Amino acid sequence: MPLNLGRRRFLGAMRPLFAGLRSVPPLGDVLIVAAVYFAAAKLGLRLAFYHPSATPVWPPTGIALASMLLLGYRAGPGIFLGAFLANLTTYGTVWTSLSIATGNTLEGLVGTYLVNKYANSNKVFDHPRDIFKFALLAAILSTAVSATIGVTSLALGGFARGADYRLVWLTWWLGDATGALIFAPLLILYGRDLHLRWSGQAMLERGLFLVALLSISWLVFGGQFPFVYLTVPFLVWAALRFDQRETAAVVVLLTLIAVWATSRHLGPFVGATPNESLLLLQAFMGTAALVALPLAGVMVERRSADQKTTDLHLQLRGRNALLELRVRERTRELEDAYFEMAERLAAAAEFRDDDTGEHARRVGELSAVLARNLGLAADEVELIRRAAPLHDVGKIGIPDHILLKPGALIPEEFELMKTHVKVGAGILSEGKSDLLRLAEEIALTHHERWDGTGYPVGLRGEAIPLSGRIVAVADVFDAIISTRPYRKARSIEEAIKVIENGAGTQFDPRVVDALMAHVDRAPSRHFADAGKI
Repeated sequence: MPLNLGRRRFLGAMRPLFAGLRSVPPLGDVLIVAAVYFAAAKLGLRLAFYHPSATPVWPPTGIALASMLLLGYRAGPGIFLGAFLANLTTYGTVWTSLSIATGNTLEGLVGTYLVNKYANSNKVFDHPRDIFKFALLAAILSTAVSATIGVTSLALGGFARGADYRLVWLTWWLGDATGALIFAPLLILYGRDLHLRWSGQAMLERGLFLVALLSISWLVFGGQFPFVYLTVPFLVWAALRFDQRETAAVVVLLTLIAVWATSRHLGPFVGATPNESLLLLQAFMGTAALVALPLAGVMVERRSADQKTTDLHLQLRGRNALLELRVRERTRELEDAYFEMAERLAAAAEFRDDDTGEHARRVGELSAVLARNLGLAADEVELIRRAAPLHDVGKIGIPDHILLKPGALIPEEFELMKTHVKVGAGILSEGKSDLLRLAEEIALTHHERWDGTGYPVGLRGEAIPLSGRIVAVADVFDAIISTRPYRKARSIEEAIKVIENGAGTQFDPRVVDALMAHVDRAPSRHFADAGKI
């Protein structure tokens, strides 16, 4: 590879790191990070097993990673200052303290850069695959930087023997690695969301969990019942039932208990040598973190998927409801248009006999009155009022010489005239609404007779739909008091007499009674122009 090309690629890859370092942090942030790092370092040094600077778990590594992943590379000066002061107050030499502080800071910078680039930055613990990437990049690779620089500085400063270099390096590296695995998740997760939303039941469950965990820990690490696998169900319990933050807190709590007990030669991790104890303890801490945190990540993904499914279901329901509404509106528009077309056809049929369509309208109004007198519901009355005017829409198919014939029809002509009911029903049969279905029923049955001698089928009595029986009375009554091509209008009294005489033969007696009740309440002048019912 040409030198210039390699140099450009290297600088391009490192540009985010340099950009972060150029941002000057507020002095307050630097001091806070430095103070927290310093306190954690002093606490970590008290946990040393083999060498004063090599501990089983090094919390400052987790603090460095968390602060940089949350605040950016600008947290670096605070880490450097805290590490320098912690080591200066421990060893008292400036050069060694500067070297170790440099290694600690570079460890955080490298780990943060790798996690930002390859493991989803501070959202690294949201997905199991990113958690394992974090373990590899931040807990294994970047910690080697600090271990190498730190142990080399101790050896050159005379604080560690050359013969112990490998062992001190391994202890340092494992301590930093476990510090990254144990403390960084807790700080990052709570740094992203510090609010606790616990119900009374959730608080009770967490309280019982804590009591049970402390009880088992006392048995396991107190030497009473040293079976460490008894802690595993609690890790699983936390991952399945609680959120990631609480799971990380459980891992930290178990770690602190295990370190405290082992440092006092208690529990299952006390080995024949300090090195053996250290390895057993670090294996437990790393395993606990790598079991609980990915499982918690799986649960987060599952809850997120469930929530997305619920949201999509709600969106789908909303869209379906909107689609159904639009379909209903469109269907109603089409049916209204179809009904209007049928009304126009009915009016056209009526126009042919010089009645200008008023007969159809009057039949609709009188049919509504009869339906109301029969006790039908208001919505049924309204349907009949709108559907009844289409009762003779089929007359549009009857030739003028028959429809407008002034005299009596011969049998052949009458048979042709009777076909108008089926023609009308056929016109209306394409409709799917209640209104058009009722109009079709009326068109087909309003010439059926109570005694079964009507047409087109010859239905009898209650077999005739009520709508057809109602319109039969309204149609004949209005036809009698209206001028027709084959006769002049007759009086209301004559119309009433015809209707009464037809009760039980042509008409349903109950419908006739409903008409009589209306006539008794309405003055004769109300029908004078055959235009008001």
